[in-house]
Amino acid sequence: MTIQTNDIYYEDRKPYAVTATPLEDLLSKHSVDARDFCDSWSTSCYRGYRAYWFIQDEQLFLRRLVVPTSKEPYWLSAPAALNHEVKALAGATKFPIPAIWFTGEFTIGIGEPIPSGHAFGLYPSEQVFKVKGGLVLSKRRRTNVARSWVELAQSTGG
Repeated sequence: MTIQTNDIYYEDRKPYAVTATPLEDLLSKHSVDARDFCDSWSTSCYRGYRAYWFIQDEQLFLRRLVVPTSKEPYWLSAPAALNHEVKALAGATKFPIPAIWFTGEFTIGIGEPIPSGHAFGLYPSEQVFKVKGGLVLSKRRRTNVARSWVELAQSTGG
């Protein structure tokens, strides 16, 4: 499997890779394929978009969407039609959009990605936000891989 492009979560102006796909819950529920709104797409971005997220006052928000393109800078603002569709499905009129449709684990990678075949990357640890209806109920950090395996993967280059 081709490693996939992660969504991005910002905390204190620092970007983190999102290893979950919260927007897919909304799009799939309504049988919307973001690739239908794009001129081109990449095998490393099968969803057809990259979402940017943040948490404020214990609420998860979708900040914006970008779509892949075959020309530099390789990411462009999402087409107006895709943005309109997402806002309509979420019951919003503008970005940022409260992620009220999402219930589950919103997970971000911490540290350098470990070479692996995992679609959205494997990280030494993750910050896991438990979310219900867009509200963050709790957060915890979990370790994914024993440190000895991380060191071995890094020393051998994969």
